[in-house]
Amino acid sequence: CMTASGQKSSTSKKTEEMRNKQSKKKAAARGVFGDTENMKEKARRALIRLQYNVQDCYHETGIIQKIAKHPVLDNVTLAMILLNACWMAVDLDLNEADMLYEADPIFQVVENLF
Repeated sequence: CMTASGQKSSTSKKTEEMRNKQSKKKAAARGVFGDTENMKEKARRALIRLQYNVQDCYHETGIIQKIAKHPVLDNVTLAMILLNACWMAVDLDLNEADMLYEADPIFQVVENLF
């Protein structure tokens, strides 16, 4: 409640102070971790829920789905990312050309391979 001068009345200040004290007491009663039973229940629900896996959306038959689900594809993909990162370091250190068409042929060929 505001008075005509725009200040809070003394009763609203007291009410607000009482609410603050009550909320602090509740927070202290909960401890550091708050409502532990609620946290345990959330953890249980999270463990029960199925993890998302994009491979669940793939077809069940066919050669492409077999290739896409094969673990070797994951390793080959990571190897290509590693090789590309290494090549970028070599390219930055050794390639003096500003434009690709001005670079030595090895830089042009490898750049187009990636």
